[in-house]
Amino acid sequence: APEVIEGHEIDARADLYSFGVVLYELLTGHRPFEQDTPHELLLAHLRKPPRPFSETDPESRLPPPLRQAILACLAKSPAERVASAEDLARRLDAVVPGLPPWTDADLDVLMPRPPTGVHTSVSGPSTWKDGRSPTVTPPTPPEPLTAMRSGYTTHAGAPPPLPGPPPVQPGSRRSRAILTLALAVFALAATLGLWYLTSPRNEPTAKPGGAATTPAAPSPAPRATASQPPSVDQGPTGETTSSPLSSELQPSEPAFVPARLAAPLLPVYPRRARGAGGTVRATVDAQIDETGQVISAEVPFLSSTTSPGRAYVLFKEAALRAVREARFEPARRNGVPVPDKVRIVVEMRP
Repeated sequence: APEVIEGHEIDARADLYSFGVVLYELLTGHRPFEQDTPHELLLAHLRKPPRPFSETDPESRLPPPLRQAILACLAKSPAERVASAEDLARRLDAVVPGLPPWTDADLDVLMPRPPTGVHTSVSGPSTWKDGRSPTVTPPTPPEPLTAMRSGYTTHAGAPPPLPGPPPVQPGSRRSRAILTLALAVFALAATLGLWYLTSPRNEPTAKPGGAATTPAAPSPAPRATASQPPSVDQGPTGETTSSPLSSELQPSEPAFVPARLAAPLLPVYPRRARGAGGTVRATVDAQIDETGQVISAEVPFLSSTTSPGRAYVLFKEAALRAVREARFEPARRNGVPVPDKVRIVVEMRP
């Protein structure tokens, strides 16, 4: 969601944005934002509107209320977005009566049956489209052959075929199909959101000491040079003597020197997160006062080589603790200590 990219405070409406992205792709076969680079993709989520349905649904298969519900999820501002999952559910429920009825081909795609004429030994629960379990008479199993599909073991022989399912009521068939589709959509939305939060950002990092990186400091101001005037001394006889001018110009201190680490960071990998997060990089923005003390710090980005899951908070706290306990040399402007803000990428390895 745009507020996640900008580092603002987030709530459940960020998940509804992710849900809208997945729902758009499931129903049209296209993503609402398609760019060539990750940077352009982030900017599209922040600035550009979703691709018009005239491009992604030229046959107008999606009714207008369904399109409006999707666009309500993709609003840039959380205040303009659909307010809650319950509100979105009501909008989607209102669209269902206008959708075309399910066909047998649609249901076979969602819940395929095992091949007829082949006896199967079922491992775990198995149901038909109407929710009833098939009746299986297990014979003495001969030598097993290769499995034809996941969850079934095929045996040689010619036992009687499975009975066909009883007649299916259209209403219950549609409800179960919609429930199956909704569960799949929620799973994909959660996977997409987790991938985004844990995917590495394109940020320059340096690794002094193999533990943490130094703050990204702006380029110093151009060094000013000035010639030194000749010194004038009073000789013992009252005569004045002048020392010759130096042949080289003497550089002066830059007008502004940013704050910097006085020693490498010493982050501690959270003990409770060992084996869960892999190598983790946390970007920390810190405010440094004129004495070199950390006034405030926050973590706008956190990435990992694996999925940190619930350990996200542990890594965030460890990175903040390492920065707050670090020693900094304060920034200087014209030689006078001044406050400054630095960005540090802290790397934690198990």
